[in-house]
Amino acid sequence: MIVLEKDSSLNTQTQYERIAEDWRQVHSVLWGIPSVAIDIFTGIVLAAYQPEMEGWQRIVVLSVGSVLLFALTVEIVEKRMFINAISAKIYFLEKQAPLDPFHIRKLDVIKIVNKYNEEMKRKPDADIPYRVFKWSHARASLTYVVFLSAILVTALSYWEYVKFLDYTAFSYLSGIIPIIGAGIIIAAIRIRDSKQEKN
Repeated sequence: MIVLEKDSSLNTQTQYERIAEDWRQVHSVLWGIPSVAIDIFTGIVLAAYQPEMEGWQRIVVLSVGSVLLFALTVEIVEKRMFINAISAKIYFLEKQAPLDPFHIRKLDVIKIVNKYNEEMKRKPDADIPYRVFKWSHARASLTYVVFLSAILVTALSYWEYVKFLDYTAFSYLSGIIPIIGAGIIIAAIRIRDSKQEKN
């Protein structure tokens, strides 16, 4: 039997390059989702509030839009989880790999970023958006943008439903019951998942 010796440094570098490429692709998709969400939001609102669009047609268009935006919210959260997993693997490979020229270039990039961060501390009035969003990661802010647009379209759909039924008590109640029901289902699923994680 012949045993071949593996070149671990080449193997680690190859893994690193492949994982980094995956990270770049997912990151590009992640940053594209909010623009798709804004396009959907704009298109849905413009379509729903055309003069010829009234009653059930407007309610259905807004409801479909809110479902699509909630689906994009789930997608963006899934992509963030995937990027976090890839980032953890990259970090592990960096710690495991020897310090060769390939990694020295990366360290230079880290030094540049750290230098910029120090410059921001020295200039408290400079670059206000940077100082605001560095507390919360930009990807988290993207998630909130998509989620809030979904909530806004849902609120418009609910309001149009209530208006269509002439603001009766039944319209308020029947419009809010599905939202409460969906909230209860999501909470129950979350509680079940947290119990499974503990076990």
